[in-house]
Amino acid sequence: MESYLGQLEDASGFAETLLAAARKATAYTIDDRLEDLAAHKPGSLLEELDEDNLLAAYSAVVENSVGYMLLSRCGIDPAPYRTGEDFRGLLDFNTPSTLTILGSAVVETAAPSLSPHSSRAGQGRTVHIAAFMSTG
Repeated sequence: MESYLGQLEDASGFAETLLAAARKATAYTIDDRLEDLAAHKPGSLLEELDEDNLLAAYSAVVENSVGYMLLSRCGIDPAPYRTGEDFRGLLDFNTPSTLTILGSAVVETAAPSLSPHSSRAGQGRTVHIAAFMSTG
């Protein structure tokens, strides 16, 4: 991962390394779809957010989702690292277009970190963030 993302600020354990990778990958890619998201926010719960708050909401949901995905795919229980509250922002992406933009961003952000691990860990696993939200 560090070959792709460079030095990670918290590499004290494997889970922490994955979460640091999620944070850094999100920072690298978050601007890629922000303009598109801003254009599609009318009619969604994101509509009233200014550019700075839209960026903050978007990056938090992407980072938490990517972190959850990395932990889960590597066989680590995300519960000690993420709570349902970390995913409350998902509810604001309540139109098909905003949810599609979010989903694409999460997949594109996570893919480079997952590809070296996809054949070794997490095979057959499905990420259920909605179920996690109800228990966190």
